[in-house]
Order: sequence, then C-alpha cells, then structure tokens
Amino acid sequence: MATQQEIQKQLQALVRQVRADSDRENEQRNQALKAAEERGAARAEAARDQFLRVGLSENDLEADADTASERQRDIAALTQKLSQSAPSSDLDLSRINLPAATTESVQVVSPLFSSVLSSPMAQTDALADAPASDWYYNNVEQNPWAWAQGSGWWGEASTSIEVDFWYYFVPSTFRYYGINVYTTYRGFYIVQSDDKWYTSEAARAVLSNSVNVYQYNWKGWDRIDLLDVSGDNINVNSRFDDTRNHYYSALLAAGDGTWILNRVRLYVYARGGSAYSKLDFGTGAGNYIVAPYVYVS
Repeated sequence: MATQQEIQKQLQALVRQVRADSDRENEQRNQALKAAEERGAARAEAARDQFLRVGLSENDLEADADTASERQRDIAALTQKLSQSAPSSDLDLSRINLPAATTESVQVVSPLFSSVLSSPMAQTDALADAPASDWYYNNVEQNPWAWAQGSGWWGEASTSIEVDFWYYFVPSTFRYYGINVYTTYRGFYIVQSDDKWYTSEAARAVLSNSVNVYQYNWKGWDRIDLLDVSGDNINVNSRFDDTRNHYYSALLAAGDGTWILNRVRLYVYARGGSAYSKLDFGTGAGNYIVAPYVYVS
C-alpha cells in the first residue's frame, strides 16, 4: 500500500504531465491565432483599399468602434443580471448532495485535489512545483470564468480554462470498474457577434467534461460537450444550471492505486470587433462548479 507521501509525489508528477500537455495544446492554438491575425490584417488592408477605390472612407465603416463602449456597458449589465438570477429549471437540487453511503459493490470517492489551469495564466492556481500548502486538497468547488473579445474586422481571441478534480482509490479485485462522475454547474454564458458584409465576425462558447483514468498508464480521454453555442450573427445569453453524470469504464488491477481525473473545460472564442463570448461560473455568490463525488462500482 502506497504511503501518503508516495501518493502525493505521484499526483505531482501526473499534474505536471497533464499540464505540459495542455501547455502544448495552448501554444499550438496561440500560434494558429497569430497566423490568423496576420492573414486578417492583410485582408483588412486589402478591403480598405477597395473601399477607397469605390469612394467610401473609413469613417463610413467606423460604427463598430463608436459602439464599443456601449457594447461593454451592455455586457457588464448582462453579467450582473445573469450572475444574480435564480438557477434555471434545469438544475435538480436533489442531485447536488448525493448520498455518501457505500455498499459492498459501490465506493464513493471524494476529490483529493483540484486546480484551475488557464491558457492566459490569469486564473492558474497551485502550480505543480508549488509547496503542498498551496494546493487545493479535498476541495470540491471551483469558480472559473473565461471570456474573449475580438477586435477590428478579423482580429481573433480565445481563452481556455481547465478545472481538474483528482480522485484516488485502490481497486480490490482485477476486473472492469464502472466510474460515474457527478458534476454540478451553476453559471451563465454570453455569446454575441454582429457580422457585416465587409467583415468576418463570429463568437463561440464551449463547455465540455472529460474523464480519464490512470493506473500504470492513462486509459484514454472520454469527452462530452455539454454546451456549444456559436454563430456569426448571434446574441444569446442564458444561465446554465445542471448536474451531469459522466460514465467511464476501465479494466483495473487489484491493490494498486488508481487516479480518476474529472476535467471541466471552458473554451471561448471571438473574431471581429463586435464578437464577445463568455462562460462564467464565478461571478456572484451562487455560481460554481462542484464535483463532490465519484461512484465506483
């Protein structure tokens, strides 16, 4: 049986590994956005030349800039309203605090550790090489948010926030195990874009849940998109309140420690000055992401 120190060292190594994978994905995404920005700048310059040739001035097309401050005020008002709104009817309050009783065939496992990893690093907590006192041990709640604001006619922006809940248990026999991960969401989203004939504007918000299991090696990610809202001409805002169950199955050996990683990912994207996208589970006292239990059977 592994000691507490050995379990902690293994956790630190696994956290470093998955964060290195996320960093590589984020770097690839940033490089793609940079390339898209350069292509967009070239297209914008060519479009300006065409407008001048047909007798239009850039002032004829500056309504987006003139309304930028008004748009920000509208977004701030929407954020305040949605953050204080009552949960939608999708939220089943009876499923938030699931019974914590075990039977011979079912184990109820609580998170040993949780953390937040952000692509722009603004919300990154508990770095893998930080002292143990800085880690969120036994934490079942996180309050992440992510937003992206486009710029100009083709300027792009994106943000990715990953919330990880880690669970540890020791299988008693060699067999397939059914793993039921329960996660409760209380928050809201805003997706806006007003595309014009001379621009290419769009916005997108994606909320996903992924589960992976580690014993000797990673068994493989299983991902579900819980919310995917996008469009080039779109103005959508609503609450997202629900408790979701994500089922995973893995063949595990007896007697050796096993890690279950429950990852919630917030991804937002915006292209163009009118485009704005936000996923928010942190603003307001009643908004959160909670993952108190995993049922192993």
